[in-house]
Amino acid sequence: MTKGSEDRTKKTYAESARSLAEYFSSLDAREDDIERAFDLVGGTQDSAVLELGCGDGRDASAILKRTRNYTGIDYSKGLIELAKQSNPGYDDTFLVADMRSFVP
Repeated sequence: MTKGSEDRTKKTYAESARSLAEYFSSLDAREDDIERAFDLVGGTQDSAVLELGCGDGRDASAILKRTRNYTGIDYSKGLIELAKQSNPGYDDTFLVADMRSFVP
């Protein structure tokens, strides 16, 4: 991705964070998929979960019910702010980051 296209992508996410969140609010969290994933790996409250592209945190609340060790990243500062608002008390678990270069 070139610097120009990367800047356009960030700008688009910044400008559309609220409308993206509104769209995703019409969809339920993927509780069944999250439960299945935890069952498959034998997940516990100590399991580490890194959610790439966590968006507005729609699935984070379901994940946070199952683990104390969660990090959600997204490219969009606006979506991360919405994720923090949707999951009070977990501000430090949501980070603005590019998954291509993120190092936990």
